[in-house]
Parts: sequence; C-alpha cells; structure tokens
Amino acid sequence: KPVRQIRQGMDQIMAGNFHIRIPYIEGENSHNEFDDIIKKAKTAHTNWIKTADQMVKDMKIRPLQLNCRKCAFGHYYYAVPIKNPVIADEWGEIEKLHAEFHEKGHFIISAIQNGNEEKARECMEEIKTSSVELIRILDDVSKAVEQFTKEGKSVFALT
Repeated sequence: KPVRQIRQGMDQIMAGNFHIRIPYIEGENSHNEFDDIIKKAKTAHTNWIKTADQMVKDMKIRPLQLNCRKCAFGHYYYAVPIKNPVIADEWGEIEKLHAEFHEKGHFIISAIQNGNEEKARECMEEIKTSSVELIRILDDVSKAVEQFTKEGKSVFALT
C-alpha cells in the first residue's frame, strides 16, 4: 500500500495538483521509497540548474520555473513530511537554499533581459555554489535514512 500511495501522489503532482502531500508511510520499503524520492529530487534540481546555466551561456530566456513550490524538485520536497529530529533540521535547510535558487532565477532573467551578462554569470555562479551545498545535504539525509533502515527507525516518525 505505501508504494501505491507514493506513486498515486507523484502521478497527481506531475498532473499539476500541487497541494499533494505524501501521507505518513511506513513499512519495510518506506526508506527505499524515500531514498528514491531524494534521487528524483536531485535529478529535478540538476535539470533546473542545467536550464538556468544554458540560459546564461546563450543569454537567451528559456522556460524556467521560478516558483519553488511548483518546480519538479519542489513537488518532491514539499510532498514529504519529515518528522525525525535527526534529519528534520537538515531537511529544513533545503527549503531556504531551494527558495534562493528560484530568487536568483528571477535575477538571471532580469539580467538577460537587460543584456547584463556579467550579472547573469555572477548569479549563476552563486546558484552553482549553493547547489553543491543542497546536494551535500540531500546526500547526508540519504545516508541517515540508510542508517535508520539498519537501526529499524523511521524517517517519518518523531523517534
């Protein structure tokens, strides 16, 4: 049942229903499912970075989601309620970094519109630097989830 709930939730998210939250999931596969969500979130983030970077290289505006709750990464991030205090703080740090990416996306578009290549490149470098931190945090969370699995603890509970 938990796998089916996640798949249904992700299908709804991809269909444009942006207020979906994956319900509390538990069971022997829940950590594997969560780890899969982390991998998909990292891929979505990487794709967003590539699009922004290509815009700066070409100095041409392309479709780029500027709403941190509506981008593919945000769909994954905001859909998973993390309660375990061991990783809840790190999970929360992601939100700030993620929102900053989208804010910088606005600056990149503005710089391109104004023909300010230097400002566009500067913003892109800041995004890339923050991106390394975001990926590090996601990797740390993934390692913690692996440890929780070994210890029989839950990511989704206050344990």
